[in-house]
Amino acid sequence: MQIITLENVDKALIHQVINDSFADYIEPFSLTLEQLKFKIHAEQVDLSLSVGVQDNGKLVAFILHGIQLENNHLLAYNGGTGVILEYRKQGLVQKMYAFLEPVFQQRKVKRIILEVIQENIAAISSYQRLGFTVSRRFNCYDGILRQDIQSSQTFDIRPLSLIKWAEVKPFWDITPAYQCSESLIEQVLDEVNSLGLYVEDKLVGYIVFNQLRHRIYQLSVDSNYRNKGYAKALLGEVAQVFNQEEISVNNVDERSIELNALLKSFGLVDTVVQLEMERVIE
Repeated sequence: MQIITLENVDKALIHQVINDSFADYIEPFSLTLEQLKFKIHAEQVDLSLSVGVQDNGKLVAFILHGIQLENNHLLAYNGGTGVILEYRKQGLVQKMYAFLEPVFQQRKVKRIILEVIQENIAAISSYQRLGFTVSRRFNCYDGILRQDIQSSQTFDIRPLSLIKWAEVKPFWDITPAYQCSESLIEQVLDEVNSLGLYVEDKLVGYIVFNQLRHRIYQLSVDSNYRNKGYAKALLGEVAQVFNQEEISVNNVDERSIELNALLKSFGLVDTVVQLEMERVIE
């Protein structure tokens, strides 16, 4: 068996090993080749920092890493790890990370993060042996947004032609997960929709979503304007846009009590709990 980086590997082969690896997963899923290409673009996957294991020319395991700049250092995001059934329990994940260690050092990667379903005890234990620790807990929601919830407050909701991050980031109490981050949204601006809520022409809340992929990325309201139904109004507006279509809201930090409660009040169900794990590279 041989460990290789993936920059020269046909994406169709990467697509195949991903689907083969997750066919019997706790939450089985598969990607189309188009979805994989979107994932690579959106998550800023660097295939020179992503690896696979080949056996007789066949790709049997993989790790994908996205890259972001964080506090003037590189952050690596594990966007997926998989080993096909016949090759498990051979320590391939540990071997792939051992292969990557000098590459991370050379590229000055200072932190690695990943998400893992909390029921996947084997994977959690494997990552802990590699030095990862749990940093956050996320709820993942699916469902159809109710359209009968309205706010009685006075406000104006209109499209944002440009998301001014310096203006909206002060609304955050909690930094969004990687898959909902400012950097990811900037990667997919051609698909992103955003609405701002204004009170007396002052922006006090916003929501970012992707109508094409049925996903909500961010929703936040200025702390000075909360408990007035503004978040409810923004989500209600998006409910009209999706109009009974199923959507997802992934990786909502469990500490965001109000947002979790709001999503549930609109009929969404938290179907999966994920742990964010991190490892700091000295």
